This record gives sequence, structure tokens and C-alpha cells, in this order.
Amino acid sequence: MNTEILQKNLLHLKKLHPEVYEIVKDPGNTRDYEITLSNSGVSTLSCIKPDKSKIYLLSKYDPLKEAKGLIASLNVDEYFNFIVLGLGLGYQVMELIKSIPEYSKIILIETDKNLARLAFETNDLSQILTYPGLNLVISGNFVEISTLLDKEKINFSLNGYKIIQQNSLSEVNPEISLGIRKEVTVYFQASEIELKTQSAKSQTFYKNISGNYQNMLASPGVRELKNALVDIPAIICSAGPSLDKNIQYLKAKRENFVLISAATALNSLQRCQVFPDFLVAIDPNELTTQFFNLEKDLEKTRLVYDPVIPSVIPTLFKGKRFIYDSPISLAQWVQNYTETKGSLGKVFSVAHAAYNLARLMGCSPIIFIGQDLSFNKKRLHSRNSYYYQRREDRINRLETMEILDGIKFKKYSKNILQKKDIFNNSLVTTVAMETYAQMFSDSIGNIQNTFNATEGGLGIKESKNYLLREILNHHCRVNIGAKKENALGSIFPGPFSESQISVPAKRQLLFFKEVFQSINKLEYKYLNSAVISNKNKENLVLEMKSTIQNLLRNEEATLLLQGYDFLGFSLWNKRSNEILLRKKKDKSVDLLEEEFQRDREFLYALKKSLEFNINVFEDLAGTGGGA
Repeated sequence: MNTEILQKNLLHLKKLHPEVYEIVKDPGNTRDYEITLSNSGVSTLSCIKPDKSKIYLLSKYDPLKEAKGLIASLNVDEYFNFIVLGLGLGYQVMELIKSIPEYSKIILIETDKNLARLAFETNDLSQILTYPGLNLVISGNFVEISTLLDKEKINFSLNGYKIIQQNSLSEVNPEISLGIRKEVTVYFQASEIELKTQSAKSQTFYKNISGNYQNMLASPGVRELKNALVDIPAIICSAGPSLDKNIQYLKAKRENFVLISAATALNSLQRCQVFPDFLVAIDPNELTTQFFNLEKDLEKTRLVYDPVIPSVIPTLFKGKRFIYDSPISLAQWVQNYTETKGSLGKVFSVAHAAYNLARLMGCSPIIFIGQDLSFNKKRLHSRNSYYYQRREDRINRLETMEILDGIKFKKYSKNILQKKDIFNNSLVTTVAMETYAQMFSDSIGNIQNTFNATEGGLGIKESKNYLLREILNHHCRVNIGAKKENALGSIFPGPFSESQISVPAKRQLLFFKEVFQSINKLEYKYLNSAVISNKNKENLVLEMKSTIQNLLRNEEATLLLQGYDFLGFSLWNKRSNEILLRKKKDKSVDLLEEEFQRDREFLYALKKSLEFNINVFEDLAGTGGGA
């Protein structure tokens, strides 16, 4: 061990990566590894097996040459985002840094803290540890790793990434290495689905959040429900086609469990005279309002909602609604300056939200029904659900239900997957639904009280499959009606003074107006003629760069503006990175026209976002509400 090198590395860690410093600052158990000199004279690494045999994890001849060969073989010049699985002695990471642009991002994941400690004792890793774009984690726990991935989620999902793994290093813990790689892939699949939704619906999110401002203040948060229904069975009802098989069993023992329903399943339940305790709504589309049949009895049903839903829905549930903290920037701003309402964790679908709600309340066991996550004869929803009835209303001589289901099915054709159902028969699902199943599996983990009584579909890996009537007879024997109402009937929203939001709103409004004025000047100076000279194009690109740098200094404002037009900001980001890559490959290339088109389109996107946010924040600053 080289003490001087270790202390130098630890100083860098303490300053730049303090979480990692706490993990490796003390000596580890490194007897399973051995450091020796390679034939080329630099340190190499081997693993000592239980039978005392040795396996070289890095080349015994020349690990530096090995690292150069690995990086050269991966076409890293096509990327600027990287996930490196395994630190080794740092050679492949140092070689990567030499080969990529200085603005590149690297997520470095090492699962073995003892091996990491050995690397810090052996080689001067200053080049790695001081690299500005490095995110470093030492853990075999993917929950901890995903916290790091969250920091670069948008960038990596929009612009792509390259996974770099030295195969010999993965042989130390092959199952862990394979598992981490798989989890990373699934994480970014889910992230891409999430970002596609945000790109398509960001403006609807903002419109609904601003319309829900008063509802947000008046609604108690889900944090009030924490451990409210400990050890009470919860059934989570989705609207998959298998719901038709067993929905009728719910009524007989309705008072023996908490029923949490997706809004899409409400009509199917009401048709059977079954009424949920909680209705979960997360969809921003106006169509969501059609899920609610107000002629049916919803007196004892409580709404749990994301503030991105249409404002008319929470208004219908006054005194019977709970809100949870939204990840959308405008909602987060309001939450930061009023009060947080409580989190339901990562929500990828309405059923995820319902499951996390049941966990929050302490319910046990938790039982899924209608959670097919697949098609049944090209049908995605149960009979009597809103979507099924909507197609049913269109049936005529020329368009049967089979034809209408086929038309709907074709919309998913680019993302279709063939999988096995819970009975090992072939079924059809989509990339998104398979990802949701994996997300459920990750959420459930090794928790033993989650059962799947869907009786069909894709299945959820970590939950056992049962018939619903078996679950009801075994786990839902006791009437819990009185206990449920006692727990829920005493929750009311606390007082809130709206005036406390006006000061930060005025500050934000002032900044928005300054940027808006700057944008208008640029538009007038450089975009106010039919023919735009190259000089004006150059000046627009330069001044937009300055405007964007000014905007980025105000992170809060940047997030608010990006949140309104997520697609517009994403396109600017993606095009900027593509231009940088092209310039790196050929420094003489003239990309003025591409830069001008990128910045002109972004100027208009930014202006539209500023207009909306100024309107919202004028209301917040002027009256403390009414946005």
C-alpha cells in the first residue's frame, strides 16, 4: 500500500465525493485480492479463490494497454454519457476520460467497497476523482445506485449512453454484475417512458396544476394516512381484462378489506354495486373526467390525486380528498413555499400509486386484481370499463368489437412483445407494460405480504399468484368497517396563510419578466426580417448563449420554464449535444445554420413558456392564489 497515494485519493473523495469517502476511509478486508506488478511494470489485479488459485482480473502483461484496447473498441466518440460498471484499478476510466469531450458525464458504479479501497491504496486516481462530470457510487444495492442515476436521468434518457464493463472485473461477483446491468437497463427504459409522457403532456400538466392551486391548499396530504390502516387487507383494483373473471367476489366480503381503485376501473366496480374506499387519479387528460359517474354512490369514496389531473375532479371530492407531492416543477414550487403533502415514491402508473398508498397506510396483505399488464385477445380493459364502453358505443354493422379492438391494438404494434402469462401460455404485451411489471417487482422486493389475484396476464415476479376467492377466504375474514372510518374520518387539512407564497412569487415573476424582455429584444433585432444575414445569425447564437447562461444561474426559474415545454427544452439540449459531437470530430466544420435553427426554435419555445409562467406568477404574486 502506498500511503501517500491513499491520502491523496481520500482528500479528493472527502472534498468531491463525501458519501464515497465515508464508505472507504477505513481499511477493508482485501485478502480476496492481490496487487502485483505486471510485465509492463504497472500494478495489476488478481482475485484469490477459496482454493487459493489466482485469477487475473486485469492483464498480467500490460493492464494499461488492455484498457486502451477496450476503450478503442467501443466507439466512445459516438457518445458523451457513460456508465462504467467496475472501477478495477481505474485504468479503463482514465483511458475513457482521455478519449471523450470534457463536458461528458460518467456514472461509475463499483459494487465491492473492499476492491474500491484497494484501488485507492494502489493508484493515484486524481484524474478520475477530480473529473467534473463524474458521479461515483460504491454499492451493490440498486436503490442506492438509482438515487445517483436520478441526477442524470433526463440527460442520459434524452441523449443516450454507453455502458462500459471490463468482462474480467464482472467475474468477481457475476450475479451482482449481471443484476446491476439489467437494473440499469430497466431503469432507463422506465425513464424514457416517463420522459415521453412529460414531453407530450407537460403543458397540460402545468395548466391543470395552476387550476388546482386552491385544491392543493385545501387537500390534506397523503402523509396524514401514514400507518392509518396497519395490518388491514388492501385490494388494488385495475381495469385489466382479467377483472371480468373475479370482480363479482368482491361484494360478498366488501367490509373486510380496503378497496383502492384506479379511476379506469371505477365504472366496472359501480356496475357490480361495489364502491371503493380510495380512488387514485393521476391522468392529466380531460378524458379522465368521463371516468366518474356522479349518479353512482361515491359518498364513502376518497380521492387520492396528483395535482396534474383536471381541476374539476378534486373539486367533486371536497372533504374527501388527499393529495401527494408531484414531481412536476410547478407543483414542486408550490409545495416548497406552502407545505409538502407526502410522497408516494416513484409513480410509473396509477397502479404503482395505489400500491405505494397501501404500503404507506401499513396495509397487509396487499392484493392485486385486474393487473394483467398485457392484452387479452387484443383487448386491454375489462368489460364495463370506460374504455371498453366507449368502443362498445361505436359498434355497428361494419365495425364489430373485434374490429375496434384490432384498430386499438395496431397503435401498439411498434412496441409489441411476446411473453408468457402466469399459466406459461403465450401472451402479447408492450415494452411499457413489461417495464411496469419490472418496476412492480423492484418495489415489492422481498416483502412477503403482496399477492397477485389477477388470475391472468403477465404476472409480477415478486408476488405469488392466487385465486381471489382463496385470498378473500383466507385473509379477509374480519369486518374492518368501523376501524377504517375511525382512522379516516378524523383527518382534516391544516390552516394555511396564502400570503406566504406571494413574496417568492414576486421574486420569481421579476426574473421571468427580465428574461422575457431580453428575449423580445433578440427577436426584434435578429428575427424581424424575411432574409436573415449570417452576421445576424451569428449574433443571435452568441446572445442566446449569454441569455441561457443567465437563465441557468437561476435553477428554480430554469426548472419552472423547462417544465412547461419539456419537449422544446429537450430538443434544444439534444441538438446542442449533437452539434458538440460533430465539432469534436471535425473542428473545421461550419454548423452556423444548425446552431441558428436550434436557437431560433428555442427562443420561441422559451418565449411561450415565459408567457405562461408570467401569467401564473402574476396571480400568485398579486393575490396569493387564484392561479
